[in-house]
Amino acid sequence: MASQQHHRRAFTLVELLVVIAIIGVLVALLLPAVQSAREAARRTQCTSNLKNIGLALQNHHDTYGYFPSGGWGYLWMPEPDGGAGKSQPGSWLYSILAFLEEGTLREIGTGTAPNSAARDDAMRQLLVTQISVMNCPSRRQADPYPLLDNGSNNNSGYRNTGADFAQNPGLAFRSDYAGCRGGGTQQAYDAAAASGSAVEVRRFLMLDGPGPSSFAQAAAWDKSLPGLGVDNWFARMGSGSNGMILPRTPVPMRKITDGTSKTYIVGERMRESDLYSTGTSLFDDQGAYNGFDRDNIVSAWVPPLPDMSSGEYQQWMTKTGDSAYYPATASERTLQFNFGSAHTGVFQVVFCDGSVDSVSFNIDLEVHRARGSRNLEDLVAN
Repeated sequence: MASQQHHRRAFTLVELLVVIAIIGVLVALLLPAVQSAREAARRTQCTSNLKNIGLALQNHHDTYGYFPSGGWGYLWMPEPDGGAGKSQPGSWLYSILAFLEEGTLREIGTGTAPNSAARDDAMRQLLVTQISVMNCPSRRQADPYPLLDNGSNNNSGYRNTGADFAQNPGLAFRSDYAGCRGGGTQQAYDAAAASGSAVEVRRFLMLDGPGPSSFAQAAAWDKSLPGLGVDNWFARMGSGSNGMILPRTPVPMRKITDGTSKTYIVGERMRESDLYSTGTSLFDDQGAYNGFDRDNIVSAWVPPLPDMSSGEYQQWMTKTGDSAYYPATASERTLQFNFGSAHTGVFQVVFCDGSVDSVSFNIDLEVHRARGSRNLEDLVAN
């Protein structure tokens, strides 16, 4: 029998191109689904982070009888032996470390004196230690990012440490979550503006600042509140505001008259997506544990601050007497202290009862503003 020869037929170029095209179509169809699944997982992790933060806030309140204060100003690092509340110049994030199972980190630097070499070393270690629960995975990894000297941040000028952190370590861990300092309604803001009272207007303003120059000055400022001496940063930053995380002043649960399930305490905040890792954003240029600052504070109320060249600005100055740290550009006036997120269509918040929810970017503005206030009815009535 004659042997048979079998010849394997190769793909033609056309067939190969067709197969490649089919694979490309399938990938194009599947990729959005894969990306959507990944984002859903990241958002779920973000929700879990916020639930842990909410639980830590509740435990802080159970322990001390109040929620953490926001600290003394951005030129204050934490005081390891400073306790909680008014005596703690570090951020609210620092104050809840022990309740996030980070007690060892919270104790770094205990027993060291302010402005000592030992304190400087302790703060360097604190600055670069990352905690994954404080970052939204949709936004960025929980890593230390560049710490620079810029117009809003002199990293060698802290009140309670002499270190130049921009030189060493040159990095700082940053959080994507911020405490809510206040809210309100247009009616309440208009009433405050019409009253001519700088105290009332300041409840709505989004100012931060360096804070007192010393421990003694901090104590002296307390005695003058709610007075508005031009050098009293506690008053200028809004110690009398109607939110939950305030400069210097801790807020107890009993001060919430609008309902704990209806009042924001912490939420995701705006970050410029192209500056996540640069350290150059004015809203994201310091560490997570600096005192009261736009890096770790948000507000549900963003008043229509006028341009500095306008007559409206002169009227604003007459009522508030405050030009220092007034946001100079339109983008600063619009962006700073805002809630925000890297999720599609929503940002996530913690309410004062510890619950977490997603809030649409299309939420009614008056509802959003009201949720930022713990005592809206009192605010409008007054």
